Amino acid sequence: LKDVVKNPTMLVCCLLPVGFMLFYKNAVGGGMEGEAAEAFSSMLVSWSLLFTATMVASMATLTALAEEKEKHTLRTLMLANVSAEQMLAVTKEIDQGAGVLYIYGNYNGDIFNFDMAAEMADMEEDIRVESVVAGEDVASAGPSAEGEPNKRRGVAGIFFVYKCAGAAAAAGLDLDEVKRVAEKACANVRTMGVALTSCTVPRVGHPSFEIGDDEMEIGMGIHGEPGIRRGKLRPADEIVDEMLTPILSDLPFQEGDEVAVLINGLGATPLEEQYVMFRRVKQTLDEKGIRVFHSYVGEYATSMEMAGASISLIRLDDELKGYLSAPADTPFFKQFQL
Repeated sequence: LKDVVKNPTMLVCCLLPVGFMLFYKNAVGGGMEGEAAEAFSSMLVSWSLLFTATMVASMATLTALAEEKEKHTLRTLMLANVSAEQMLAVTKEIDQGAGVLYIYGNYNGDIFNFDMAAEMADMEEDIRVESVVAGEDVASAGPSAEGEPNKRRGVAGIFFVYKCAGAAAAAGLDLDEVKRVAEKACANVRTMGVALTSCTVPRVGHPSFEIGDDEMEIGMGIHGEPGIRRGKLRPADEIVDEMLTPILSDLPFQEGDEVAVLINGLGATPLEEQYVMFRRVKQTLDEKGIRVFHSYVGEYATSMEMAGASISLIRLDDELKGYLSAPADTPFFKQFQL
């Protein structure tokens, strides 16, 4: 009822039946007398009350559903706030005449804005732009058939794509070759995450979803997108095993492969706990005959103050290993030659 009272539109809609009742009573039943008039008035009142009650219940339900939908939409859009104009401004600043490669996660808002920025760069600035959309979260969708678009979310494993593509660009490869390296990295990365708490966007002021203090959600996205299973907290080794099994079987990773490992904290997971996870990942990979070339442990793709972590593996060949090993010096990430 409070949703109806505080919403003027809903209030007017709910009062309309009363207005119609009074109108019909005077316009149609004005000439009636006695029992006929009473029966006509009773019928109008009954229908008016029934219609009003139905309207109130229906609109209150719709309001609740709309608010719930808005909450879920917020989870996926709260970090997709780079406008096409902002991206175009960056594109103009970084272009050196050889073109620009956009690399971003597989989210509708990002795809829309980056595609628009690419069109603006081409039409307004004569800058060639290519794009690579990363989507390696095995919990978000099944593998796509050949020729079908990738439906998986892009999460922390995109770090490997950035690193390899950046090293390829620094080595002097042209735009088409840098894009090829980025796509190759994308094709060989797999990720899965686990969330223990929600996050609070400052502008919203409350957690974006609810989860119990003794619960975890396997497969949840970095924006709070639903995972594949919610249940009670388990020991670290059991959590890692549940996350790592679908990662290994998806590519699949096999005996004799060489990989790099990323243990990514989502914002509030202590580094010590991330290393506990890596210990179990390394132990499992050793048992399966998969060699770890290098490991990254820390916060690479966070979600405010969310507690949780993700595991990413990239299968390496000599080319990708060379680009991953290259030095890097950025405000976000620094690495000596491996």
